[in-house]
Amino acid sequence: MTIIFGTIGENVPKDFIKDREALSGSTFDIARMKQAVPEAKGQFRAMVAWIERELATGKSWLGGAAPSLSDIASYYNIWFYRSALASDADALMADMPAISAWRARLADIGHGSFTNMSPADAVAVAAATEPGPAAHIPHDPRDCAGLARGSAVSVMANDYGRDPINGILLAANADRLVIAREHPAVGTVHVHFPRAGFNVVGR
Repeated sequence: MTIIFGTIGENVPKDFIKDREALSGSTFDIARMKQAVPEAKGQFRAMVAWIERELATGKSWLGGAAPSLSDIASYYNIWFYRSALASDADALMADMPAISAWRARLADIGHGSFTNMSPADAVAVAAATEPGPAAHIPHDPRDCAGLARGSAVSVMANDYGRDPINGILLAANADRLVIAREHPAVGTVHVHFPRAGFNVVGR
C-alpha cells in the first residue's frame, strides 16, 4: 500500500482517500507514504525473497503438492503491487524466477464459474429467498465470547473497517460466526463471518 500510494498518490481521487480514511480510522498521508517508499520496497523485497527461496527448492506451491491458502495469501500482495506498478514490481523481483513461474501457475487456475449480478438483482434475490435453518451449524459453548445462541450481538473486524454489524447470534465456533439480520428491503438474512479476524460482543 505504501509503495503504491507513495508513488501514485497525487492521482488518487479525493473520494477514495476519504473512504480509506473512514475504513482505516487514520489519515491517508500521501507525503508520509512517499517518504517511506524506499524502506517499504526494502521490506517487500525481503518478504518476497522468503517466497523465492521456498519455491527455489523445486516445489510448485508453498504448501507442497497443491495450491493452498499460503499461496493465495502471498500472491494477492504481489498481484496488487503489479496491478498498479507492474514495471516497478517486476524490476524489484527481476532476480526471482521462481516467483515469476509460480505467479503464472496461480493465474492459470482462473476464477472458476460465476455470473455477474447487479446490486439491485442481488437484493431482489435476497428478498425472495428465506435462509435455511441454522441449527446444523455447530455452536461451540466454549467459544471465548461466551455467548449463547439467540443473543443480540455486534460483530466487527478486529483490524480495520470496524463498522459494527448487529444481529442475533445463530452460531459461533472456531471457523465462523453466523448472525441473523432483519432489513426492510430483504427481510431475514443470515450473515457468515470468519471467526479469525472478527470479534463478537453482546448488545
